[in-house]
Amino acid sequence: MDHKSGARHALLACSRTAILGVDVEEKRPMKDREGIVNQFFSHREQKQWAGLVDDQKDEAFLIAWTRKEAYVKALGLGLSLDLDSFSVSFDENEETLQFADEKQENWRLISFQPTSLHRACVALPDAGLKLTFLQLA
Repeated sequence: MDHKSGARHALLACSRTAILGVDVEEKRPMKDREGIVNQFFSHREQKQWAGLVDDQKDEAFLIAWTRKEAYVKALGLGLSLDLDSFSVSFDENEETLQFADEKQENWRLISFQPTSLHRACVALPDAGLKLTFLQLA
């Protein structure tokens, strides 16, 4: 919900052939994002994080966090899967998922902004799936 305008928003991902995962987060200041990265992100991600400049970190954090959440939701595991057991990218244009040094070529993690105040991701278990965005008024 956008508290300023009172508008309500919903995000829905559906497929006839695959189980999808979706996550949406409101953009807001993250007081302990460094601690969250150190506790829940892989070593690979922590190295990427250290290379970001401070003014990139708020957006980059939400990109990675929504990707992690969307992936575990697609698996139906919730937080029973350790979030540091796999890696995602902070770069919005890099859609891959990685375990150790092996990219999971079948998965796509598509980040987007449904509103100016939100960041979201859809996790697709099949790289060949076509994704269509619709906005209902």
